Amino acid sequence: LRKLDPIEGIERIRFVTSHPGDMTRDILEAVGELPKVCENLHMPAQSGSDRVLERMRRQYTSEYYRGLVEMARSLVPDITIASDFIVGFPGEAEDDFEDTVSLMKDVRYQNCFIFKYSPRTGTAATELKDDVPEETKKRRNQILLDLQSEISKERNREVVGKSVEVLVEGTSKTDECKLTGRTRQNQIVVFSLPETCPPERLSRAGGSASLLGKLTNIDIVDSTDLTLFGVINEF
Repeated sequence: LRKLDPIEGIERIRFVTSHPGDMTRDILEAVGELPKVCENLHMPAQSGSDRVLERMRRQYTSEYYRGLVEMARSLVPDITIASDFIVGFPGEAEDDFEDTVSLMKDVRYQNCFIFKYSPRTGTAATELKDDVPEETKKRRNQILLDLQSEISKERNREVVGKSVEVLVEGTSKTDECKLTGRTRQNQIVVFSLPETCPPERLSRAGGSASLLGKLTNIDIVDSTDLTLFGVINEF
């Protein structure tokens, strides 16, 4: 990261992910200090239960993971954190699942990728009995999805009224008169050009061609759990 940051022509660097056991203070300090490195990390927890983490052979505890999150937020105050979780891993009891719920509530991730466990050929987990009923997996999966949706809504709502830097990626999939991009914190932003702009600038050819790949400031006016909505303020 420190070698990449000085390279001219690069505006953003995103360090995507690391196994929590490989995440170090040096990495977090680089994320916080280097101007081109984005304030966003994907740190897959997989479970909030030490018992399940041990069965997964993750080689860290919930306490260790929470410590990483605390360190990340102390070194990079504006950081957003995403994660992965698996529900219904072999042997996951209800109290194990509640530990995962507690972790999600405490950390308040920006977003999470949540999956039901299913055996995968070639993994050590196939040696374990897949003993969590499918209906239980579905129920736990939905609980986490609903919880994360509410947390994401609340976190995105905090951005409404602010101006954020967005890297323009292209035209919105649902409205070709709007453009889409991402903040440094990896939040998706859909935005329109000011009403005073000529109509041709709002078209797919006009808007995208002139702004694609550019950094621009967007005033955020609304949000959902998945998306920020705004208006460009410097066109």
